Amino acid sequence: RKKFHISPICIEIDDVNIEYIRKRKFKVLKDIQKIIEPVDLVFSSNVLEHIKDDYEVLKVIKKKLKNNGMLFLYLPANMILWTKLDEMVGHYRRYEIKKIKSLCKKAGFNIVKIHYADFLGFFTTLIWKIFNIFMKKSLPSKSSLIFYDKYIFPLSRLMDKVGFRFLVGKNIIVVAKK
Repeated sequence: RKKFHISPICIEIDDVNIEYIRKRKFKVLKDIQKIIEPVDLVFSSNVLEHIKDDYEVLKVIKKKLKNNGMLFLYLPANMILWTKLDEMVGHYRRYEIKKIKSLCKKAGFNIVKIHYADFLGFFTTLIWKIFNIFMKKSLPSKSSLIFYDKYIFPLSRLMDKVGFRFLVGKNIIVVAKK
């Protein structure tokens, strides 16, 4: 808000998160359909995978954007990484680059940029998934998540920056234009 002198409109359905957002003096709505004026940008981080009909939502987002408006998506990648945790948090899917690219184009967006994020996260999750098959443990420990965030993820971000984001990753970043 301060740097770019903009006032975001947040879309949130969870009452706890709504309270958190309101305390920070952001405008918050429960439904994107309630946005009256077209917007310049829609930023969605780890949301689309929770929505059964993702195509319909992309069409609604497109309608809410100004001409040449931008869409930024951050999504979980690679169905091979699907675990019990995905089910527990209400995911319908993890995305493949080809699939989300096709879906965005079908909804009328032009892809500006698309690539993976968290190169090492792909391998960490895959190893954890294999480990869980034998150990019958469905969730990572809090200490392992803290270790990952503190030591592995910063290295993964560095690897993403030098080009590994084009090979594979735990997430996908999409930038598209109306």
